[in-house]
Amino acid sequence: MQENARSESVEMYLKTLAELGLGQEPVPIARVAERLGVTQVSASEMMQRLGKQDLVAHTPYKGVALTPDGRQLANNVIRRQRLWECFLANHLKLAWSRVYDLACALEHATSPEVTESLDAYLGHPTLCPHGNPIPDVNGKVEPVSGVPLSALAVGQAARILAVQESAPDVLDYLQKRSLLPGQTIRVEEAAPLQGPLTLRLGDDEIALGLNLAAMIQVEPLSSTMPLSELRPGQRATIVHVGGHGPIRRRYMEMGIVKGETVRVERVAPLGDPVEYFVKGYHLSLRREEAGQIMVETGDFGSL
Repeated sequence: MQENARSESVEMYLKTLAELGLGQEPVPIARVAERLGVTQVSASEMMQRLGKQDLVAHTPYKGVALTPDGRQLANNVIRRQRLWECFLANHLKLAWSRVYDLACALEHATSPEVTESLDAYLGHPTLCPHGNPIPDVNGKVEPVSGVPLSALAVGQAARILAVQESAPDVLDYLQKRSLLPGQTIRVEEAAPLQGPLTLRLGDDEIALGLNLAAMIQVEPLSSTMPLSELRPGQRATIVHVGGHGPIRRRYMEMGIVKGETVRVERVAPLGDPVEYFVKGYHLSLRREEAGQIMVETGDFGSL
C-alpha cells in the first residue's frame, strides 16, 4: 500500500466511512463531507484518490464503501483511537463527552509499537467508553449486537449498549442527561409524525429526537412485552397503557393503570378474548386491546 495512503487526511476519511457505514454500507459523499466539515467537491476528489488506491469502491446513486484493504486500514485507526479513549476516560478521568475528540488528536501519531503497549497496559479492553467495539490487532471487529433506540415500542425497556454519535455537543447533551452505556431506559411516549421519544431514566423524563435515538444502540429487556403475550398463570406489572379517549378511560375504570399487577387467568378456546385478574377483579380483553398494554414480568409474589 502506498505511503500517502497512510496520511492523516486519508485516515480520517477512511475512519469516517467506517463509522457512518459501519464498514459495509455505501455512504453518500455528502454525508462524509458534512461529518468532516469539508466541501462536497473536496470529499469527491478524495474519494477518487482512494478509489485509485483500491481503498474504496463507488456505487452509483448510493455512495462509497470501504474495500477489504480500506476497511482494515480504517479499523487500525479506530483501534488506536478507542484505546486512547479508554486511557483518557479511565486513567486521566477526562469527561466522557470529550474523549472522542481528544483521542482523534492522538490516533494519527501513534505507532504500532505504542498501540500494542497501550493495549496491554489497559488490560486488552474490548469496548471504548462509548460502548463501541475495539478492533483487534488484525483489524477484525465484532459489531454491537443491539437495535437502535428509535426502534423500541412505547413501554419497552432496554439497556444502552453504545453511542455511535461523535459530535461533542451531542455527546455533552447525552452525558448531562446520563444517557450513557449501561443505563436502563424505558420509552414512555412517541410523539406522532416522527416526533421525539419521551424516555424514562430513573425519576427523570427525557425528550430525544428520532435521529439521535437512531444513533444509540440498545439491548431490549426481554421482561418487557405486550400484555397479549403473557401465558395463562403468568403475572406482570403494567408499565404503559396505550389507547386514547374512551378506550383509555375504559382501561382505567377496569383498574388497568401503570404500576398495577395483572395475571392471566384463562384464554378462550379460539384464543380470544383473554381473562385477566387485576385489583381483585376478573376482566376480559381482546388480544388487540391487550396488545396496547405493556407489562414487565418479574417476581411479584402471590396474587
